[in-house]
Amino acid sequence: MAMAVLQVYLRVNKIWKRKHTKEVSESQSIAGNSLLLMNCLIWVAYYLQNGDTKSIVDTSIIIFEALVFLLISTGIFVTGQPKLSLWKSFKNALKIETQEADFLWKRMFKPDKANDILKILYLIANIDNEFDAKEKKLFEKFTKEWNIKVDFSELERELLSSSSKNIIKLKELVADYLDQSPQRLQATQLIDLIELMINADDIQTVEEKTIIEEIEPMLEKYLEKTQVTEHYHVIIVPQDSDSEIIINNSMPNAIKINNSGGIAYSIGRYYSKAFAEIVCKEYRENFRMFTIVHLPETINN
Repeated sequence: MAMAVLQVYLRVNKIWKRKHTKEVSESQSIAGNSLLLMNCLIWVAYYLQNGDTKSIVDTSIIIFEALVFLLISTGIFVTGQPKLSLWKSFKNALKIETQEADFLWKRMFKPDKANDILKILYLIANIDNEFDAKEKKLFEKFTKEWNIKVDFSELERELLSSSSKNIIKLKELVADYLDQSPQRLQATQLIDLIELMINADDIQTVEEKTIIEEIEPMLEKYLEKTQVTEHYHVIIVPQDSDSEIIINNSMPNAIKINNSGGIAYSIGRYYSKAFAEIVCKEYRENFRMFTIVHLPETINN
């Protein structure tokens, strides 16, 4: 927790020192900070019900940061500005931000990458099995701005039968996109676009939270922002020789592991435990084998 407090303090300190500057005020998203604040309050209510004190404290630190940036974004601290009420300042700042809302997607991707991005965004919008009207409106703005005609019926046919399968497919689409070595700026903006699509309906579902926790570290690793590593292994433990044959034939990338308990196979590594558990469940149901999620330190290669 001390590290989280220090990180927030350092971020807030840099902005707070410059809060009187108009450019600094306008660089803070009033809508983004409002959504972050509402999302955190929902999670605090959830943690209160479950008595999770540590998570309440951690989330409260984020709430503090969001509140500070939200106040700065209203422009009430800017030198030389007319003195307005907080509510009037909030509305004026929100109006300015609304006028700039299309800046990001107007300057996003080259046409050769746009189709890949649209597939990712469409799957993000449908990851909870609901294509909300706000999500569709935002998606259509992307297609119009990039001058791409989209066949929604074709996109719908590409959706898989369950949220779990679509979550796994979405990671594969992002991995395929990164394999094309996109420009660093485009990969950075992809994070913003994914979050924009997730927040389009003002609700972050469990499915959206799971996939963002898996995708963001992938993009950050590509951008070399942090030394992120995949913490969770999905492990299959064959119960007989037939199981080993199935693994060797159906899972060519599986890594054989010898430990004190016998032979096992690592079939993938993941950043998010929730995502790893989804993969684990899919393999368990499809292959009817003993499949578990393990931390790397529990595995002896």
